[in-house]
Amino acid sequence: MASGNSTNKRKAVDQEEVPPPMPVAAFDQEEVSPLMPATQGRIAHHQGFGTRLRRREVGSTSSAPNMTATAAGGPSVWPVPLPLAMAAPVAATHQSQQLDKHRIAYIKIAMQQFVAAMDAANIVEASSALLTLSLFSSPNGDPIQRVTSAFTAALGRRALGSLWGLSLALQHQIDQPPTAPAQALTANAVADARRVFHTMSPLLRGAAVAANHAIFKAVEAETTVHLVDLGGASPSQWLDLLRLLAARPGGPPALRLTVVSDQDSFLSGAGELLRQEAARLHVPFLFNPVRSCIDQLSGADIAALGVKPGQPLVVSSTLQLHRLIDATSTVVRSVTAEHTIHHVMPKVDALLQVLHMLSPKLFVVTEQDADHNCTGLWDRVRNAFDHYLVLFNDMEVCEVPRESPARVAVEQLVLREEIMDIVARDGTARRERHESMMRWFPRMHRAGFQLAPVSTDGVMESLPGNAVVNPMYRVRKVNGCFLVYSCGTSMFAVSVWRPRRR
Repeated sequence: MASGNSTNKRKAVDQEEVPPPMPVAAFDQEEVSPLMPATQGRIAHHQGFGTRLRRREVGSTSSAPNMTATAAGGPSVWPVPLPLAMAAPVAATHQSQQLDKHRIAYIKIAMQQFVAAMDAANIVEASSALLTLSLFSSPNGDPIQRVTSAFTAALGRRALGSLWGLSLALQHQIDQPPTAPAQALTANAVADARRVFHTMSPLLRGAAVAANHAIFKAVEAETTVHLVDLGGASPSQWLDLLRLLAARPGGPPALRLTVVSDQDSFLSGAGELLRQEAARLHVPFLFNPVRSCIDQLSGADIAALGVKPGQPLVVSSTLQLHRLIDATSTVVRSVTAEHTIHHVMPKVDALLQVLHMLSPKLFVVTEQDADHNCTGLWDRVRNAFDHYLVLFNDMEVCEVPRESPARVAVEQLVLREEIMDIVARDGTARRERHESMMRWFPRMHRAGFQLAPVSTDGVMESLPGNAVVNPMYRVRKVNGCFLVYSCGTSMFAVSVWRPRRR
């Protein structure tokens, strides 16, 4: 494979990456090897489908590696040799971990072929593309193999959904309701994995630092503060906030923290942990648990928040609001005693209007800065692959062992499940509808909010240790929001809002 030609053929794929470019791995040398015997056997086994992968253009005729089949009706094989790194896991290099652009280009081409085959209702070619992706996949391999394994499973689930008879037959088994103890165990495991992810990921810890910085600046002159956490935040974020408030010149304010969660065990554990730390720091503290979740908040739940007129109120939502974008809610407005008007609107808009009526001093929104709510499947898959590849790679950069139970739990119960939702589901069944920060601006403005000014002084100095020393991670203020970057790619956004003055 000539170096110059391969560079031209990958041009369109490489242009999709956000500068500065990802570092290229040691594999990115032109060392290649013929398909290994085990791989050849898997392809030979696949000949029964009697198909081949047709070449699909990516940008232009010269924008993708040559993927024409060996012969009409022949087996689906790659006409170019695959790097050895594509066939087997490689040893972790931790902070020097780099991403192989050549492998990423092959994977994206195979995924695009799958999407094209599904658009053409050609399940045979879709299956062939999945076989190709499986050659790059391993749930226990390096970050590229792990994220490809998750996308291969999600694409396969989507293909299965197009086979109505088989899909319904299997779905009958999948949908069997688990016993109550098993269901509670699964829910607790997922929630625990999410909290581990928040403490493990320097990106999410950086977002928490930015959110706490904005809250601290907003209440630095207040003697009492009511903070409402609508869900998603890690208790470690509020532990850090307690320490910030305790060190405030003139003494800390009295803090009332209301946390919304549908898990009793989390509420009791978090409450006890925070009460102990507040007592140690001599911060007047009251913990108010509300048993609910953001997509099921009722009028009674809003009342249970205990918002008092005139008391400084801060509301925080962490990676929650995007789940309400496609859901709808009916809002009843009284015109007269006898007449009412029913408005059907997105549930996220209805909730934002309710929060605006609470008149918070500050509303802090942390969301993925990503575009995974595209109408077209290929755009969704491509954008999500780039986003989650960074998250999987960050585990390696942070030197979390690949066999670590915590890392396995985060990848299997959080990241893979989000990928499954984004790729395999549509309509109201899809909840992970991540949108870029700029797409939230008109939504917040419609609800009556405007951006609140906040400085960036001290944010970088407060970042977690490995985020400070590693140049991969940065927090920047863009368009009035804090953006958390990894490898030059914006991953999470923290925006700070207040009710618009009328």
